[in-house]
Amino acid sequence: MIIEDQLSLEAFINLCGVDQDAAEYELTHLLPIAETYNSVLPKPIYYFKSADFPNLGHLFQCSKLFAFAKGGSPYKEGGISDYDIRSENPYIQAAVYDPERKMFVAGLRFLNQKSVPFHMSAMSPLFVPTEEFITSFLPHSLEVGQTFILPDVGASGGNYLFSIMATLLVLHSDVRFLFGKPTIEGRIPDVSKEIISAFAYDAFDPRENDILNPCGKNLFTAVEGIIVPELRSLSGIVEQYNQEIKGLNQQYPLIEYNKTMSVQKKRKITSQLLVYYGGALPPMFKFYSLLTEEKGMICPYTSVINPMYTTKAWEFPILLDKTKISSIHKKIWEYYLEYFKGKHICY
Repeated sequence: MIIEDQLSLEAFINLCGVDQDAAEYELTHLLPIAETYNSVLPKPIYYFKSADFPNLGHLFQCSKLFAFAKGGSPYKEGGISDYDIRSENPYIQAAVYDPERKMFVAGLRFLNQKSVPFHMSAMSPLFVPTEEFITSFLPHSLEVGQTFILPDVGASGGNYLFSIMATLLVLHSDVRFLFGKPTIEGRIPDVSKEIISAFAYDAFDPRENDILNPCGKNLFTAVEGIIVPELRSLSGIVEQYNQEIKGLNQQYPLIEYNKTMSVQKKRKITSQLLVYYGGALPPMFKFYSLLTEEKGMICPYTSVINPMYTTKAWEFPILLDKTKISSIHKKIWEYYLEYFKGKHICY
């Protein structure tokens, strides 16, 4: 019903039995970490554990599930994940709250992997880390996942999300890397999922970035039993596309590709392919891919099918280096560096 626009978020929250007044009361026991950057009407950013604030946890869950369903990747199960309410090392929710709507409008969850074994990661049911990842990356990493922006937030959504990300980067000064797994929605054709996956692995090839990944190899493999779709190379997809469009009266342009193209040009090629085959780049992957400079991100492995979704959505791992944050976003990071200076933050 959410996908078909037959159910609003407000109705979904009521249907789930969330007590928004109780959630508001729980907020009185929390202090905002900060407010969103450069907003006409700044909104508070909160960090919290769902086990400690159950009504806020359910409210956060509703916003997240609604955003995922609208994006074409509804979950099979609607309850709060065990990862978020377990007693040992639960994920922490970080979100922007809209006091007027009494709901979270953008958010994510995170886990500081500095002293947490990988088997406690929500990525562990899909991916097996290599020894190189365990020793060289995991102790210096923050896992970020289930990132969402409500569809009706509009242009402010990206700013809200990076405001959250920037607070994470500043408050975890000992962390260098962020990793997670963006989702390719399940409703689009498999060929479009293949195109997005091929672009991700081509533009952010872990074997071609010896600055970020000196070992020059994949940093993950798939868990046994998890389906790894067979992918063509981006060059092979472009070649087939150029063959298919011959005789279509120039309705679709020919595409030129070479391996040394910039990420920006490869992103443009991918968008052209998706116009023809259907679908679009996942908003959250696009968000992450624009966070860093050219060599600031890799995809440590290819896409897998996540059985947790009802629509056969694909997911793939990403790894970002916070020392390579793009200049357009660095000013937000610097703003929060100054904002938190001299402050003692607990969450």
